[in-house]
Amino acid sequence: MFNIKKMFNIKNIKSYHWLFVLALILLVGLALGGFFKRLVEGFDNPVVLLDKKVRYITFHQGTADYLQISQLAVYTADKPTVNIAPNGIATAPNIYTQDKVNVSIISAIDGTLEARNIDVRGGYQSANKNLNNYWKLDLGKAEYLSKIVYYNHVNGRAIGTFFTLEDEMGKTVWTSPKIESDDMIQTWLFIQVTMKGERGEKGERGEKGERGERGPAGMQGPAGMQGPAGTSGIIIGMAKYPPDNDRNRNKNNINKRIRPHNSNEDDDEDCIDEEE
Repeated sequence: MFNIKKMFNIKNIKSYHWLFVLALILLVGLALGGFFKRLVEGFDNPVVLLDKKVRYITFHQGTADYLQISQLAVYTADKPTVNIAPNGIATAPNIYTQDKVNVSIISAIDGTLEARNIDVRGGYQSANKNLNNYWKLDLGKAEYLSKIVYYNHVNGRAIGTFFTLEDEMGKTVWTSPKIESDDMIQTWLFIQVTMKGERGEKGERGEKGERGERGPAGMQGPAGMQGPAGTSGIIIGMAKYPPDNDRNRNKNNINKRIRPHNSNEDDDEDCIDEEE
């Protein structure tokens, strides 16, 4: 058994006593933190893991009698403490205006973060009980969300409504369950599991690697087409010897010149005759 007097005597406090005190303080702090958080932000819905950017937030009337929004606050992952809803553009197909002069589409994002009597202090309320009624907020650009806070009508009329989150192209990336609580303030927390950090600086260029081995020879290509035939040539002949008649005549002349000389006159005459 612990002696309380001795345990809180600084001289006698041991290490495990300090651990016990710290654990007790931590538990009390968590309990009080949750209590005060509920007072400030109301009902907490389960944390949503969302890996998409969101541009449009659309509240649907669902099964509620009317769609009523006192105020909507939207926080991003980049600026988790800044409500960006007042910078957006709100639209709706209709609005209830009968003896409700303060009701308007844009008063639901005027930045006054409180649950209020819409009839008196403003907010949005649909004109009828059409289940297709909606109220849409355009954030201006797609953002990673961290938190959405819905402020209910003071009379509690949120049960049955739900909202959708849409991307830049208007495609639904997440749909909430129907609201089941009439708490004045209701919160949805979002965690982006795939947010990309900033791109780092370009590193230095690495050293040039060794040259790779020479690859195998490629396959032989197909034979080319046959070219066109060349033009016909002209044959020019050249006679190697003179014609037969000229050749015989020349041969006879040569024989006459080389005949042996005889002293006989007859022979001389013959020779003269032949010459003549």
